[in-house]
Amino acid sequence: MLYLLFFAMVIAFVAALIALPAVIAPLVPWWGVVLVVLGEIVLLRYTLFRIMGFFFGVFVWAGLRMGIRIVRGTKVEVHSVTAVPRPGPEELVRRQSGSVDEEEVEAEPDAPGTRYVRVECTVTPSPRMEAAKWPIEPGTFKISSQGFAWPSMPPKDDKSRTGEPVAAAVVDGAVCRPVAPDEHLLGRPRLALTFKCPPTLRGRAKLKYLILPLATVEVP
Repeated sequence: MLYLLFFAMVIAFVAALIALPAVIAPLVPWWGVVLVVLGEIVLLRYTLFRIMGFFFGVFVWAGLRMGIRIVRGTKVEVHSVTAVPRPGPEELVRRQSGSVDEEEVEAEPDAPGTRYVRVECTVTPSPRMEAAKWPIEPGTFKISSQGFAWPSMPPKDDKSRTGEPVAAAVVDGAVCRPVAPDEHLLGRPRLALTFKCPPTLRGRAKLKYLILPLATVEVP
């Protein structure tokens, strides 16, 4: 269905480019039509990839919206939001997939004003997630104060308004067990999520899972 939507958007765009000269032909001299065609060529020359990127961004955005339907209904109870030091090696667990070279990421120095914020929360999966035994991945959470943004290719967040997860742990009483960002957690885990926040991310923000806002937090 989404593929059909994407191709329909592309076909509609191409059809509009073809139809425009034909529509205005009776209204302007022949050289006016030539100017319109030349204008379309120039437009495509400098904006084709951006236009296609926008269409693809809409396509991916719609796909994500459909993909998170199973997550809808998930609830998050936020217990605390605190500023913490940069996580140490004992708090970091490598991805199980091994898809990211985390040694380079861990070695990167922080930009001036960078802060680390820990959000402790309890996640209650939606009934659909529980029925399907759909796992929760701690690394899929993020905090963001970004408002509406046009879809783009590749899909990306405003880094100046987004806190990315760098460490996660499952809290059981007084014990915190560090977990990998892509570890599959079932049930209703109590999580301690540490986010790397840019200097411009302060105040009210959303705690998101994928692109779905689940709670509002105050970033110190």
